Amino acid sequence: MRRRISAWHVIWRYLKSQGKPVELQWPDVSAFAVDNRDLKIDVQVKNSEAAPRYAGVTVKNCKIGPSPEWMQNCLRTAGITPKNNLVDITNFVLFELGQPLHASMQRRSTAAGSWSEPARKVLRS
Repeated sequence: MRRRISAWHVIWRYLKSQGKPVELQWPDVSAFAVDNRDLKIDVQVKNSEAAPRYAGVTVKNCKIGPSPEWMQNCLRTAGITPKNNLVDITNFVLFELGQPLHASMQRRSTAAGSWSEPARKVLRS
């Protein structure tokens, strides 16, 4: 398995080298619940060794626009050019935790700036 470098990883290594306690506090996600299974996306993993686990969620009626300024500044500091709120949050999570995410905009609905129709995904290494 490949090691992923992230801001958290760098901080963890530094604190460990200083003999300081290190604890990551994960957010509470107990309130997250799937309340609608209408927007399914078929996923086919082509290389299960490279992607041993794939989890996904479909979110509809997202308003695409600029990210908050603080997030844009964080991304610029990491050498990433901000694009929009959907792309930027995936890049932010990758930089912060080393967890790659992929956000895919589906076909445009009638409401300007919202995306909601399902599509098919094929994942490769």
